[in-house]
Amino acid sequence: MNTKAKTNPAAEPKTIVINKWYDIFKHGINRDEWPEIKRYRTRHLFRGLGDSSWELSTDLQRCMKDDEELITKLESLMLRNFGKYAQIEPEIRASKWALMSVARHHVLPTRIMDWTNSILVALHFVTAKEKYFDKDGVVWSVNYEAVYNMLKNDYKLNKKILPRLAKVFTIEELTQLAPSLEALDKLGGKRGAKNRKDFMLFFEPPCIDARFANQYAVFSVMSSATLKPEEWLKAHPELYTKYIIPAKIKSDIRDALDQANITERVLFPGLDGLSKWLRRHYGPPTRKTFP
Repeated sequence: MNTKAKTNPAAEPKTIVINKWYDIFKHGINRDEWPEIKRYRTRHLFRGLGDSSWELSTDLQRCMKDDEELITKLESLMLRNFGKYAQIEPEIRASKWALMSVARHHVLPTRIMDWTNSILVALHFVTAKEKYFDKDGVVWSVNYEAVYNMLKNDYKLNKKILPRLAKVFTIEELTQLAPSLEALDKLGGKRGAKNRKDFMLFFEPPCIDARFANQYAVFSVMSSATLKPEEWLKAHPELYTKYIIPAKIKSDIRDALDQANITERVLFPGLDGLSKWLRRHYGPPTRKTFP
């Protein structure tokens, strides 16, 4: 599988260490211009991890322990059986991408990865679990517009159905581009060929649950189930930035998010989310002293 690509040697990925809790907002809340609507909107999507040493890989890859043969065999089989047994609406079962979105929502291992339009939501996932407060966290930031332009230009897919303004696919647009996982795989070229061009794309899941809306959710999907997002991004370093969140400021960020109502109670509506929030909110302190 050809996962490498020619990149600009000068376009090194940026790794920024956040030394003060409020500095992340300067970096993450970008004032990118959107001239069509005369507004400022970020062109970046974010994913937060509690430990900066964790690899940016999918649940499917981790579940199958990176066994490429097993991943290839079982990906479609698991999704097929999820659609067969799940009690869901017929229109969701009829769309592979809607079905996969629902499956991912219910923790089935897939090649889908969760991202968010909000740096605050990403920071929640960096600081949600106290057991990782002794570890540096990380927020990955990817320029979705640049990813879209690469898909359109470099992969010669401009004749296909592509969104013109938002730069992120809807379920309907993605279905027209590739109605199945097999069709998506074929867009990159023959598997194993030297001239194969793997890619990443972003799409918005259907709002079947308030979590998707409250988390400002966007999904990424790779052109191959075995290709790790981190591998592909490192081959295109101009597309992303990593913000390192030192362990020493996690408590400060967590307190700021709680006061801004970025909590489990909001991001995971329902009794489970409420209970998680209360357990953490009234749990043991995460700091030894105030600065």
